[in-house]
Amino acid sequence: MRRFIFGVMVGALVTVGAQSGLVGGKFEAPLPAGSSPTPTPTVPPAVAVQFDAAQRALAQAKLSGKAVPVTITLSEQQLSATAATYFPVTYLATLADPVVHLRPGQIVLDCAATLAILKTTANILATPLVTAGKPAVRIDSATIGDKSLPDAAREALAANMASAIVANIPVNLVVSSIVVGQATMTVQGTANP
Repeated sequence: MRRFIFGVMVGALVTVGAQSGLVGGKFEAPLPAGSSPTPTPTVPPAVAVQFDAAQRALAQAKLSGKAVPVTITLSEQQLSATAATYFPVTYLATLADPVVHLRPGQIVLDCAATLAILKTTANILATPLVTAGKPAVRIDSATIGDKSLPDAAREALAANMASAIVANIPVNLVVSSIVVGQATMTVQGTANP
């Protein structure tokens, strides 16, 4: 009976949220009070060292006139710290306390979810991609409790996840591959002159 009531509430919230989020033919996820549309994440200290090395590679490429390969390895903790700068966020439910898990070929994002007075968990499974030399993310599944999130919320989550990866690499790095292993993500690219 509890599951049924929870399912009805989630269904109603998804329907109301999706309908109220439609503005001019596109979905605009509501923002939590006091938040800005594009958060400015801070770079965790361990990432800063690799970020600096990548910046040096960019400088070397400019000086030498030759492309310089760059590899940045990110851990679950580093990505979790960056992801935390994007939360709490509201996509029909308020998501908070993100934890990133890296599995071969996949990013798993677990977070707390609050729907009105109900507390549950959200689980997002994503695959990193490279599009035009920049990181991108495809959401393979996104659920709150046992209910799937609508496509518009999935797209917004994908954009935030890609932003969390981008925040850990230099702007001028042309990304050629992103490989997710057990507990690590390796971003390879080229620093062009």
